Amino acid sequence: MRKNTIILIFCSLIIIMFSACDLPAIPSGWQPPSAPAAPAITPQDAGLYISWGKVSGAYSYEVWYGTVNDSGLANQYIKSTPLTFVSISGLVNGTAYYIWIKSVNNYGASGFSPVSTGTPGGSTGSPPSAPGTLTVTSGDTQLTVTWTAVPGATFYEVWGNGIDDSTSAVQWPATFTTTTAVLNGIPNGTLTYIWLRAGNAYGTSGFSPSASGTPQAPVIPGGWTERTVPGVMGGNSWRSIKTANNGETIVAGDMAGRIFISPDGGTTFTVSAPNAQAVDIALSADAAVIALATSAGYIKTSTDNGLTWINRTSSGFRQWRAITSSTDGTSMAAAAGNGLVYTSSDSGTTWTARAGSGSRDWYSLVSSSDGTFIAGAAYNGYIYTSADSGVTWTEQTGAGTRMWYSIACSSDGSMLCGITFSGYVWVSSDSGVTWTEQTGSGSRTWSYITCSADGTMIAATASNGYIYTSSDAGTTWTEQTGSGFRSWEKITCSDDGNIITAFVYPGYVYRSTNSGAAWTELSLFGQRTFESIAVSSDGSIMAAVIPYGYIYTSTDSGASWTEQTAAGVQPWGSVCMADDGSRIAVAANGGYIYTSTDYGVSWTAQTSAGNENWTAIACSANGQILAAARLNSYIYLSLNGGTTWTAYSASGSRSWNAIACSSDGTFITAAVSGGYIYTSNDTGVTWTEQTSAGSEFWRDITCSADGTTVIGVAGWDVMISSDSGATWAANATAPSSTWNTVSCSDTAGVIIIGTTDYLYISNNSGSTWTQQTAAGNRNWASSACSSDGSIKVAGCMSYMNLFTSP
Repeated sequence: MRKNTIILIFCSLIIIMFSACDLPAIPSGWQPPSAPAAPAITPQDAGLYISWGKVSGAYSYEVWYGTVNDSGLANQYIKSTPLTFVSISGLVNGTAYYIWIKSVNNYGASGFSPVSTGTPGGSTGSPPSAPGTLTVTSGDTQLTVTWTAVPGATFYEVWGNGIDDSTSAVQWPATFTTTTAVLNGIPNGTLTYIWLRAGNAYGTSGFSPSASGTPQAPVIPGGWTERTVPGVMGGNSWRSIKTANNGETIVAGDMAGRIFISPDGGTTFTVSAPNAQAVDIALSADAAVIALATSAGYIKTSTDNGLTWINRTSSGFRQWRAITSSTDGTSMAAAAGNGLVYTSSDSGTTWTARAGSGSRDWYSLVSSSDGTFIAGAAYNGYIYTSADSGVTWTEQTGAGTRMWYSIACSSDGSMLCGITFSGYVWVSSDSGVTWTEQTGSGSRTWSYITCSADGTMIAATASNGYIYTSSDAGTTWTEQTGSGFRSWEKITCSDDGNIITAFVYPGYVYRSTNSGAAWTELSLFGQRTFESIAVSSDGSIMAAVIPYGYIYTSTDSGASWTEQTAAGVQPWGSVCMADDGSRIAVAANGGYIYTSTDYGVSWTAQTSAGNENWTAIACSANGQILAAARLNSYIYLSLNGGTTWTAYSASGSRSWNAIACSSDGTFITAAVSGGYIYTSNDTGVTWTEQTSAGSEFWRDITCSADGTTVIGVAGWDVMISSDSGATWAANATAPSSTWNTVSCSDTAGVIIIGTTDYLYISNNSGSTWTQQTAAGNRNWASSACSSDGSIKVAGCMSYMNLFTSP
């Protein structure tokens, strides 16, 4: 069962503080991810197309390049991208470039990948011919496109549109080197027209003839049904957010290329699908005009509040980083990574490259309300300003050359504030000429910054930290602990600075209407990970929990769900249930254990157990015996339904990660992350270290009703014991994958295991397994089943709903 991010960060700090001690190795899930393999490189004219394999546990990637084979001298091209491909433009043909990739998660970046090298192609020669007829096959939220190879082509571009018109088509954010392209994330029922262009180092061909397809939800064999959970609309990894001047209209873009628009401060949302990953958004004062800077494509604009979109091809196909707009939406400026700043004076219809800006690694761009003053921040460079709508530029050396991430400015451009990768907030009151390092902000790893129209109110997000605000132009700062310690990304505010909106990557969008003092999760759209699920013996009653969300219950085998708000929003981590479903216990990863005796309607905080880092909980069939695992502590038991608790020191103080118990509560088994499995045959009084299973990073554990069969998952192994944990054997027939969750029927005849891709079910105690492809490739986080195994439920990471079978 996955640990809450906050708990993991805290424990990582503890480990660092005591690193001089002779401690066991830090679990891999508490460290930066592994380095990627060497990237693949395809030369292009004045550029390179780079792709690499996905790394388990990585949230994003950094791309580095140089002209010598020395990573210590490399330049960072991209600080953070969740994609596994990128095109580097503006390179010199005939020059060899060396490329390295780093993978990143909440605990830092990996080392450099092995180096790859590529040389951009020259400008002589000719591009290949256009591809011929395409074949499009429809799938669940996807289309598969196949074609015949074109002589001389080294890569292919795929373009799509909702109408049969290639002139307004949008390129899929990847190029392909094979003759098959799988396009994911297209809503079912959406008619999509597809074109292809072939390319090589000398350019790309014209468009192929069009072909079309419509993704369709499959008829699910095996009876899996997607169950909509209340308060959830879309499992989103957010990329950008901006609010109108009054702070009420919210516009946010996600990784799937959708734009979410709320006119009422997050109460209701409409979804627009411009099919472009918007890395930055610019709005007119009333949000009627919206402009999107896309990660790989053209600038897109809408003049009707996002109802329709126009692909602004005059901007050029680029890896845009930032965009800004005047309050009336007519004057715009956009910056491309390792490129120039481009401006438009006609709401994005036409664009002009501003050579005076210089080709730089732009990370942020802001403008005054009338668009005449523009400021841009270059990563590993200076801040630059223009007082004539981008025609001429001044290098503002007063703040120094730094790893600038984000800047903001007042409506007249006089007040500027900026943040770097690591350091303090910087403020200028003379349009960027002189700067003050505001040490009161604290030296932090910042993500994004925003300010009010007069520049007095400033708000900034910290990566793996809180949101910080200043009401005196940066002199003093307040740590807004009400925002929560999270992986904060972009932030935006109203003109008066009272309404602040920010998002977590990956995670929810949050809003404050009192300058950051209190925050509300906009749960109508957000990422939901169902961390744990419990099911009654007959499968009719279900309960599921979300970290920093509510408890959800169902009384009709998952057909409908009720949001149980009585226990509040907590860092829930684990849930268990009595056989009849009446008694439910939920443990918080940094809170209390809560119990309910009325099917989840009302809840009692069992304070006698303490406000602790609970990682897992299990219960007997009648719900009276509860066993809870606490991080870096003992196993705790209650023999009276949770009213009183006792720490069983014989279990040892360990990094417990999962727990299970027999129906009568006498047999208990618990697993350690980075250690052994332990068992007790006397309701926790004595414990046995079961070394036969080996020391592993155990993710989850389950057992049969009588405690005879025990099943644990760790890394790539499914381990099964048929003698209550005394001896263990790896299940040789289980597929090779990374396991997250395991559950079983009372006899362990039916076993469900969830991986980082599919669910697998065995109906014969693990002898054979069936991949549940109908449930989808979804990175499964939790599972449960009825006592006979006939009714199953599973939840996944970064997705909004649960899935049940039948």
